Parts: sequence; C-alpha cells; structure tokens
Amino acid sequence: MNGKTSQEVTETFTILEKIMSTWTEESKDICEVKIDDFLGDLTKRGWRRNDIFKLLQETYAPARPPLPDGASIYLGGVEDSITGYLHPDCIMRFADENIENIEELTAYVRSAQWKKRRTHERSNEIQAQELSASDQSSLPSKSKNASF
Repeated sequence: MNGKTSQEVTETFTILEKIMSTWTEESKDICEVKIDDFLGDLTKRGWRRNDIFKLLQETYAPARPPLPDGASIYLGGVEDSITGYLHPDCIMRFADENIENIEELTAYVRSAQWKKRRTHERSNEIQAQELSASDQSSLPSKSKNASF
C-alpha cells in the first residue's frame, strides 16, 4: 500500500483478522462496532481512502481463510461506504480529502479519483527528487581551483 510500511500494513491486518476471527451470529454487533472504531482510528492516523480499501480487499485474497458470511456482508457494506456505492450521506469521510459539499464528495468518490491520487502524488515526489538531483549534478563542482 502506498505510503505505509509493510510492517505497519501487516500489523494492521493482523488486528483486523483478530476482530474478524471473533465474528459469530451472537457477536456480530460487537464486531461491527470494533471494525468501525478500528477503521475510524486508521483514518485519524492518516490512512487514506485507498489505503483502507486495499486493506479490506486483502481480506478476500485467495490465500486467506474465508470470512464468516455475516462478516463478508458487513465488510462489503464498508467497502461500499469507501467507494460511494450507497447513499451519499453514508460515504466514509477522510480528513485529507477536505470536501464538505456532499455532491462534490459523491462525484469525487464515485469517479474513483482517490485510487489514482496516491500514485500521482508519489510520482510528483519522485519527479521532484529527480529534478533536484539533476540540478545538483549540473552545478559546477567546488574544487580548490574553482572561482566564483
């Protein structure tokens, strides 16, 4: 995931797996609250829409044990709140997006621009670093004989 260390992602996924492993018909309400609180905490720690979406997608990876039916349905609803495929008032909000107008937020989320955002920002960072490095290499070296 962009911007997250593999250790951070692994630790975070482990916590989500622990919550999911306690899912039963009797404990579903408690698990739903735990998942909501957990994801809310991630957003407060700077996780972006795409980071959390990818984390949830990982729960469906073929190498993972299957999720309990109720958990799978609930996570599907959470994914819908991330991707915007439900009522606009239910779209999950992220501080880094800073979009107050519900119509603008809905258009942004449903257009999936947020999936491209991290890659684009990272590309700009890399380009800036490359430009900086090339600027440095084009400067005259400071040797004893150089006069400025």
